[in-house]
Amino acid sequence: MVWFGGCLGIRTDSLPLNISDAVEAITQNMSEERIPIFCYTLWEIWLARNEMNFQSKKFDPSGVCKKIQNWEGRRNNGAGSNRSMLVPKEIMPYEYEPYGWQIIIDASWDTSQRAGSAFLVYCQGLLEEMGMEKHDSADPFQAEAKTLLKAMQWVQKLIYERGIQRVQIFCDCFNLVNALVEDNLDSIPSWQARPIIANIAQHMETLRNMVCIQHVSREAVRPAHDMANHARRRGVSYQGIPMAVIMCVHKIGI
Repeated sequence: MVWFGGCLGIRTDSLPLNISDAVEAITQNMSEERIPIFCYTLWEIWLARNEMNFQSKKFDPSGVCKKIQNWEGRRNNGAGSNRSMLVPKEIMPYEYEPYGWQIIIDASWDTSQRAGSAFLVYCQGLLEEMGMEKHDSADPFQAEAKTLLKAMQWVQKLIYERGIQRVQIFCDCFNLVNALVEDNLDSIPSWQARPIIANIAQHMETLRNMVCIQHVSREAVRPAHDMANHARRRGVSYQGIPMAVIMCVHKIGI
């Protein structure tokens, strides 16, 4: 495994592999006892990378190793869990359904009309998928509306492909959520955003009781906010998380 310039890679004797293929290839011949530790190691490196990119923190290899050792000790003792993979605790005071699906979203915008959007999908409180993308928006409301529309498209995918019965979407833009709840597009002070919001309303009508959109505080969507800022400032788009995270969710259960 290689860490250089803020990037995670895996060195192999064959041609270069992407991270998902490499993890799958490596774990095929790995013992059941070592797979969780390997996956958790990748997860901690991924967290360190996010802190370095989004919070300007320095990468501390010894600190990462200590976290891994501590986790392995707790796992061997049959205790402990990794809160970093859970739905942000700030969401808990709201009408949160811990055994369902949740999506937290946020957008970032500046006066040059550059914007970024981000979403994180949780299943039973654990991180399942995430993504961020750059785009141009005339104003903050249009940026928020584009982000919510992206989330609605994800909701449809979850419902039709996985048979999900209900999904919660958490958004910190009160005007946007209120316009949808009250069915009043005129309350949005952005004519550019209104057609997008009307499209969202049509999705909600189609899905009916399968989707619930709720206004929450900025802190409740902080992970999505940080990712949206990163997409806007760096001009990057990305969807998906390392296979290690999916394996951690389903094999380790942290």
